[in-house]
Amino acid sequence: MSSSRDVFPAQGPREQSERARQVDRSWSAMVGVLLLVADPDGLAPGRGSLDSELHVAGLDTVWCQDGAQALVEFGARRPDAVLAAPGLEVVDTPTVVRTLRNAGCRTVLVGIGPDDLDRAGPALVAGATGVVTRPYVATEIASRLEHEIHDLEQRVRLAYGPLELDPWAYRVRVGGVVLESLPLKEFELLRLLMAHADHVVTPQQIKAALWGEGTSGPSSNAIAVHVGRLRHRLAGVAELRTVRGRGYRLTV
Repeated sequence: MSSSRDVFPAQGPREQSERARQVDRSWSAMVGVLLLVADPDGLAPGRGSLDSELHVAGLDTVWCQDGAQALVEFGARRPDAVLAAPGLEVVDTPTVVRTLRNAGCRTVLVGIGPDDLDRAGPALVAGATGVVTRPYVATEIASRLEHEIHDLEQRVRLAYGPLELDPWAYRVRVGGVVLESLPLKEFELLRLLMAHADHVVTPQQIKAALWGEGTSGPSSNAIAVHVGRLRHRLAGVAELRTVRGRGYRLTV
């Protein structure tokens, strides 16, 4: 008989943090809103937490160190929005902004810190669609992009039958009533199942979403435990079916 340690492997704080970031990264990639950030301070401490908060909001991120790299990445990836620091090198910020706008990028924000106020004008004249404070705050960026990318809210939030899931607020509603005390793993499992509603989700997909890509993950027993608990919470509202030999499917 397996012990509770076999079902829920012990994880240190660093492991838990990294796996949480991988979960949020996979979610933001699935939502499909890509934000290109051009900033020479992109490798500074704190970027990881900013990335994680943006990923929860459904924003996948790509970072560049200078203006030339930003133009190359824009051409290769065609992001939904660009956020540029005011003092980009190799190719300066106004030139980057002007080039991106001429290339059809509808949303180009500029990060402005306390010492950058005199740089906002040239960037706005070049075509920047707005400014955000720098150092960056994830909630401000997400809020600004909700106005710039009109379908962002719909792409981030999930609705299926009576179920509504808002990853930014970490809230699930069932028929308009908030489902209280939903543990993180069950929240992530429900998010994955709702994103693939009426389709089979394999154990491998669950492992990648809940424990991160490239990890061995827990035993199949642990997945069954989380599925069973979530199935109990959704009883009478949605059906979480086991498809023998394949995985699980959420239906209403």
